[in-house]
Amino acid sequence: MAGPGQFVVDLPDGGDVIRYPAVLPGPGVYAVKVSPYVPQAAGPTVVTAWTMLVSLSSGQPVALLDASDLTVERTAATTVLAADHLLPPDARTAAVNRVRPHRQILRTGLHLVGQFLDRLAQE
Repeated sequence: MAGPGQFVVDLPDGGDVIRYPAVLPGPGVYAVKVSPYVPQAAGPTVVTAWTMLVSLSSGQPVALLDASDLTVERTAATTVLAADHLLPPDARTAAVNRVRPHRQILRTGLHLVGQFLDRLAQE
């Protein structure tokens, strides 16, 4: 993956938009994540994130993804990998705090890691 980093564009009434571009030569797509941070006069700040994939062969968009959901899944996956590497090999339980949006993904991921480790132990 080739990416030049992130770029920040300040908005005229405060806030900003951060853009993260990358080229993924293997699947043949250009990817860009756009994350606006838009303060509101009344109420909470609006923060969203979107990832768009564009075909390098046709130039047409192939996906528009809610990057907020991707962030939840990436965070959960990273936690599962960390648990796999940091927990003792014979661990049967683990406590993970402050994971409300990630709870189900973590539960599934840790269960799958447990099944995988069980299979390895049987070989």
